[in-house]
Amino acid sequence: PDVIPGYYRYLYWWNPLAWTYRALLVNEFTSDSYGEEEGKNILIALGFVDSDGNAYGEQWTMLSFIYLAPYTLACLCLSGYILSKSSPNTGSHSHSDVSDNHSSGQPAGHVFDVPFTPVTLSFEDVGYEVKSSKGDGKLKILNGVNGVFRPGRMCALMGASGAGKTTLMDVIAMRKHTGTVTGKIRVNGFDQDPHSFRRSIGYVEQFVTVSSQLTVKESVLFSAKLRLAESAEVPNDDAKEAFVDHILRILELTKEKDFLIGTG
Repeated sequence: PDVIPGYYRYLYWWNPLAWTYRALLVNEFTSDSYGEEEGKNILIALGFVDSDGNAYGEQWTMLSFIYLAPYTLACLCLSGYILSKSSPNTGSHSHSDVSDNHSSGQPAGHVFDVPFTPVTLSFEDVGYEVKSSKGDGKLKILNGVNGVFRPGRMCALMGASGAGKTTLMDVIAMRKHTGTVTGKIRVNGFDQDPHSFRRSIGYVEQFVTVSSQLTVKESVLFSAKLRLAESAEVPNDDAKEAFVDHILRILELTKEKDFLIGTG
């Protein structure tokens, strides 16, 4: 239409979606599924014509590939460059690590190496039964579940709603105080011990309650002060705070560390 400014046509020829759409239509209507005249008439009706009013031919499919290939490559290179410049440096030897360690009483160039013992958590033939709300029967929620969580890996437990994912995690974390739990749960090959197990894990429940009066950093620091024992690496509260800053950088939460919980 005449009301559309002429310079908008350059946006059309730049748009990779337009090239893709044109290539698909030309490829379809110039195929053997349509007669030569029938395919041309459809393309003309859809407006895919050159300056002389002739329908686009098969060469436009190849022209689309010639345009889209370097366009895609350029976008990938540009995205990689932007990400390399904008992503925070989360390495242990970053300048910010050294500065924070120095301000917290740690020697310059100090690298945190808190001695955590790797833990392999395995469970075999785990079952969980509760009393049925109707009658005197038993309701079996978990039945013969097996698995292993290895150190240094993220494991995603997936399933439909009501499949028992939260129940399984509660059973493994020893958070179920009713019903009957069966099966074997082992930590590094040893049977699960209630006292040492609770000390060695951090379990965030599905509907965990976090104080809305604390910031992100304050919440993590509160947990660190409760759970981190004093050692050569974290001898005091200042060192624990520096360690928390180090963890927040690794998790890329530095910009959000002063946000109140729940305000995001």
